[in-house]
Amino acid sequence: MGFNLARLMRTLYRIDDCQPSFLVIDSFEDLIRQTLETDFEPHYSSAAELADYELDEIVREDLVFNIGTQAHARAKSVPAWAISG
Repeated sequence: MGFNLARLMRTLYRIDDCQPSFLVIDSFEDLIRQTLETDFEPHYSSAAELADYELDEIVREDLVFNIGTQAHARAKSVPAWAISG
């Protein structure tokens, strides 16, 4: 998916395996610019009020480059300690 800071902050992730979804950056320079020039407080406030995105969830606003089968991710059970968000 295309990089979206607000989306990234609300997406759950695994700490024990490869991620089932990846956010694609345009360049490292763009990533650095977005993280250095962003006031994170509004993002933290809105993220706290909204539901998290599941590991493999795709929503209408996502810019999707490729959709895999997610077979690897679905074959594994996800223990609660392995998810952070």
